[in-house]
Amino acid sequence: MLLFFGSGGVNRSSVIVSGIRLPSILQWYRSNKNNFTQPIASQFDQYPVHISDQYRYHYELDLNGTLKINKIQIDDNDTYECRLILIDRGLLDIKEKYFIYLRVNEKPRFLNVSSSISIVEHYSTINLFCDIYGVPEPIVSWYKLLKDDLQLLLINSKYFILQNVDDRLAGRYKCIGNNSLGSIENDFRVLVKDPPLPSSTVSIKNLTLIRNNLGIAPCLLESYPHLESVSWYKNSTAIQIESKGLYTINTEYSLIIQSVTSADDGFYFCRAQNSEGFGYSSTFYVETKEPIKFILKPNDIYRVREYDI
Repeated sequence: MLLFFGSGGVNRSSVIVSGIRLPSILQWYRSNKNNFTQPIASQFDQYPVHISDQYRYHYELDLNGTLKINKIQIDDNDTYECRLILIDRGLLDIKEKYFIYLRVNEKPRFLNVSSSISIVEHYSTINLFCDIYGVPEPIVSWYKLLKDDLQLLLINSKYFILQNVDDRLAGRYKCIGNNSLGSIENDFRVLVKDPPLPSSTVSIKNLTLIRNNLGIAPCLLESYPHLESVSWYKNSTAIQIESKGLYTINTEYSLIIQSVTSADDGFYFCRAQNSEGFGYSSTFYVETKEPIKFILKPNDIYRVREYDI
């Protein structure tokens, strides 16, 4: 892309004071790079143009004072100043100043975001933010991630505040920044400190285990902070857990039955503890069944004729 900046319509050849044509210097400056202190392009009267070494081949200056920018880049975002300076008896007099603001279109990008995980006490306040830059200015929207959908909560704000946080407000959130060139997004997770609670996403009412096989019963709890200990109950009676016994607990706190028997039928639940207290899973019923057995052993080979059923 090629961009032209005019010099404000000043006709340098007609700069005349008291009937005398004065020599002049036309200069272009940038704000962000040197705070308007060093010219990026200049020309003294009708002499050859001088371009700063940093911008050679990127900038050009026409004889009429127009600044050309070749192959526009993000780095060209800036405020540009054009100065016309007259030289009168050795003194420099800034005759004209023009300011031009260049904003290069840019996809949204993050300048700063809040922590991806927020761990809070009940009824506290959380401040989430997504500071997103882009040209045109992005529109920032906030959503809560539901099981199969996004729930729009707030639009056109880089800040999102959750007050009086409880279990209903715990979960996953997302900010999305959009402009005409694209979009960018970031996920956040809000965790509320709680005793263990029954899982809100997975539940079972009945579990079938096969006799004489290994049986696994999951402890379906949600917990933050993480679980510290778990015990299992069958028909409201504590199950004896031994590292090499019939019943053990794995690293996911599931109950492991080494060899299922009919005596394992019954109602089960797990009881867990974390730093916030105790909690119980939902109760489910375990039914044991015999493995499938063949009454008659099938022949290894069957011979049939075409069209036989």
